[in-house]
Amino acid sequence: MKKLAKPFISIFITIVMLITVLPVSAFAVDNSTDYWNHSVPKRTLSVGCSNGDEVKWFQCAINYLVANGDSGHSTLDRKYRLNVDGIYGSASEAAAKAFQFKYGLTKDGIFGTNSLNKMKELLIAADPSHAYSLSSSSSSSSSSSSSSSSSTSSTSNTPTYQAVERNISDGVYYIRNKMTNKYLDVKGGSSYNNAEIVQYPFHGDANQQFKIQYENGFYKIYSMAGGNRCFDLWSPWQADTNGTDLKVYDTVNGCQQQNFRFRKMSDGSVEIGSVNSYGNKILEVTNSSYADCETIQIWDRSDSRTNDNWYLEPVDKHETSTPNQFNRARNKYPLGSINYGGYRYRIVTSDDVPSVGITQVDSIRKTKRDFSLAEAIANYSIQGGLNNPTASLGLQSLFAATNAVGSAISNVNVTVNLYKSTSSNLRYATITVYSSDLWQALQSGAGREVTSGNYKWYLNKKHGDNWSQFDGYINSDGDFCIAFRSFGDDYVKVKENGTWKTCSRFTYGNDNTHNSIFASERANDTYLNLFKQCIG
Repeated sequence: MKKLAKPFISIFITIVMLITVLPVSAFAVDNSTDYWNHSVPKRTLSVGCSNGDEVKWFQCAINYLVANGDSGHSTLDRKYRLNVDGIYGSASEAAAKAFQFKYGLTKDGIFGTNSLNKMKELLIAADPSHAYSLSSSSSSSSSSSSSSSSSTSSTSNTPTYQAVERNISDGVYYIRNKMTNKYLDVKGGSSYNNAEIVQYPFHGDANQQFKIQYENGFYKIYSMAGGNRCFDLWSPWQADTNGTDLKVYDTVNGCQQQNFRFRKMSDGSVEIGSVNSYGNKILEVTNSSYADCETIQIWDRSDSRTNDNWYLEPVDKHETSTPNQFNRARNKYPLGSINYGGYRYRIVTSDDVPSVGITQVDSIRKTKRDFSLAEAIANYSIQGGLNNPTASLGLQSLFAATNAVGSAISNVNVTVNLYKSTSSNLRYATITVYSSDLWQALQSGAGREVTSGNYKWYLNKKHGDNWSQFDGYINSDGDFCIAFRSFGDDYVKVKENGTWKTCSRFTYGNDNTHNSIFASERANDTYLNLFKQCIG
């Protein structure tokens, strides 16, 4: 075996001692990607001329593209990862050349104005959370003639897109999904940044209303729930990524993830695509779900699905292509609404139908004969006034007060009357409910005071003249309910400590502006089925 020379042994021992004594950090390589912690270059960077914090910014930016890639997830080769030492040497020059070649710049290894602008453009698109660190600084340096010109470079900080076709009229719309028949809704009625857009049954409030507006060559879609906030897809690259959820955010001029385009379909529906994907990724209901509050995301368009097609229904026209149905109450429609024959009708009480400027469109009545009234009233469920000491004054009390049960067999009907304004697009609907036994009892019993135990009732004689006794409406849960139609001098009194006291009335409707002397209640199945038959 050949012996090692003494000089070699001596050198080896010295190296071992150095490694033992020096800390590990003395040999550590800094491959940081945190460009935002350093100064954006304001001068040209080149070999032998540049050192310092601006070089560290360049080196971190290169490392970011190596580790994370651009907005299209295209990365620089790992061999160009740099040690962030602030020295623009041969390794930095080689990385600059690779960067310039990849993005169509002149390949000279000198990091000048065009190279800086391109780098900032890529970082803004790929890493929007740190865009603030780039927007306040700009390059004022001049580069060599070889690095200052490029036929494919851009001085813009964001990619540019061709203006989209203006094929949708500006206006405020409800946006309904073709597959689920549910509507886009800012979740919870929120007016704050990052609120989710979900699907939900129609109620018509401001968080289901969206203003579509063509601006600077693209469409923006604003929530009417408050604030100047619009649809947003989080970042430019996420606006071209399957599965990105839709939200609302403060509108920002030139923010491409807030820009959309529409494609009209043959059935009148539309696709709503992101500009960043050139309209190829479009809004859809996640997982084709029918669930309330399911999120909305973007995904590759498909002609085989319908969860990504939408109908735009102008708010002020009260038109809808949805099937005939009834909708729950909220602020805009306190008693709910009915979709019928391509129009949306606001439900009102019989007394709230305008007396002038109105014309009747239709009247639909459905009847059930030999109806068991006794069984029905036993199943009524009180809707309101549970905090009222007379909450038990429901329809059972009404029938008892008028002795209307009789033989317990009655004829009942539900009538839906539809009206439209002669001077606007407004439409109204009333729902009335009739019971033959109750009507006969009111004809003989109304107009006089009736005492039963600790209660007294007085019902105006007009009750005996009315064909129907109840107004129907939809509550905020989507249930069909009925309320006894009351006149101004109707009353119920209760005896407390030997004194008769007039009971307060029960309010109903989402705005609590309607009232009755008896608690409104969810309609029994017979009334509900007749109502459904009326609207088809």
